[in-house]
Amino acid sequence: MNSKLTAIVVIAVMVMAGFALAADTAEANKELKDGNNFDVYIGDPAGETLLLRYNESAYNHYTNSSTIKVVVSDSEFTDNDLTFSSATDLKTDNDKTYTDSTSNLTFALTQPDNVEGNYWLNIRTTDGATAGTLYVAVEFQVTLDVGVKIPVDPEVTKFTINLKKPAGITISESELIGTVGENFEKRLTASVGSSQLQNAVWYAELPTGLAMSPEGVIFGMPSSPVSSDNDFKVYVTDTSTGTVYVGTVMI
Repeated sequence: MNSKLTAIVVIAVMVMAGFALAADTAEANKELKDGNNFDVYIGDPAGETLLLRYNESAYNHYTNSSTIKVVVSDSEFTDNDLTFSSATDLKTDNDKTYTDSTSNLTFALTQPDNVEGNYWLNIRTTDGATAGTLYVAVEFQVTLDVGVKIPVDPEVTKFTINLKKPAGITISESELIGTVGENFEKRLTASVGSSQLQNAVWYAELPTGLAMSPEGVIFGMPSSPVSSDNDFKVYVTDTSTGTVYVGTVMI
């Protein structure tokens, strides 16, 4: 017996693929390479996004299918205990999203603008996640169909996730007064201690009718009056360090 978590994800995508992983800073936050180490902040809805890129034309002359399998563990993998045989097929899942109830990690696969060979793998956590280190292995597997099914040697990439609790932050106005049914707009600022964050990206899941821009502007039309029940978490990422902070606003 080992202490492996039972989180195994298979995100099945029909591609014709040789494998190449690359960074694209215009399309993803981080490059996925073997041995990478990423910080994921607990509860941050944005999470961490990795770009997976395939050389899909490599097997265009064959009928084939491929899968992406993600295995999560609370201890480092060895060659003997790393297996992808058990899997959840997300190919038929409408939002291609899977949340593991043990680690509280969520994996989501999207294809940016339907660009052939490009896929985003987003990793985030629920508020119930525990700070600590998790180990992830991603397997890329293509199977050719030439009358019989022939699996191509898979490529496996291992990396580490550090789950961290966001530090607290001071929001410029913790209570925002808007009138139900009337347009509202307010820019927020955030401070750590006595220093205001100058380079920040904002994110919040707000009540119906309101949204937040990456620059920290809340805008829209409030659908309910301010009350103590309307506290919402606001996540602010310091783009100079990658650190994520959390604060609250009352709307």
